[in-house]
Amino acid sequence: MTKGSKLTFTFDQGLVLQIQPNGDVLQHFIQNRPLPKESVKGNNLTQNQAPDNLVEEKRMITTNGEIIKYMADGNLIIYFSDGALTYSDKRKGIWYTINQNGVKRIRKEKDGLVNDEVQRLKIETKIDPETNATLKIREDGVLTVEYIDQTLLIIMPDGTNILRKKRADGEAGTCTFITKDGYVPIR
Repeated sequence: MTKGSKLTFTFDQGLVLQIQPNGDVLQHFIQNRPLPKESVKGNNLTQNQAPDNLVEEKRMITTNGEIIKYMADGNLIIYFSDGALTYSDKRKGIWYTINQNGVKRIRKEKDGLVNDEVQRLKIETKIDPETNATLKIREDGVLTVEYIDQTLLIIMPDGTNILRKKRADGEAGTCTFITKDGYVPIR
């Protein structure tokens, strides 16, 4: 655990943004917990009926540009700024990692075995005739757009956008912008 002060902002929509001492940013929504099913009679209350594996409780954006999503079922999904992603299945004790080339790696926590699937995920590549940008659409829903000025836009399956651009004024390195509807954009 990193020691130091945390800076917390709370917005009208219920979003809480917390800047950690190491620079990581934690974002989550303040929400009322749904009532247990046995206390809801006649379906008079409408709650978010999405299964727990689709409900994001909070997200941490690291200083390296990784997005760590904490799901309601206890699993994690991690998006990387190069288009790779990894996710856990706590029930089975397995981590799945898919790199930007579509290679799927499976790691079992119990015995530590790591295997790559023989079949890669399919990647469709198209060229936009107007902008000359290269679009790659991976089978798992990751869209990568590479522009001719070497700007890279990655759209993850949940709609999270990762935009990497060269720094202005000829400075070395890149600048990464992470956005998702309902969340504060991070640079």
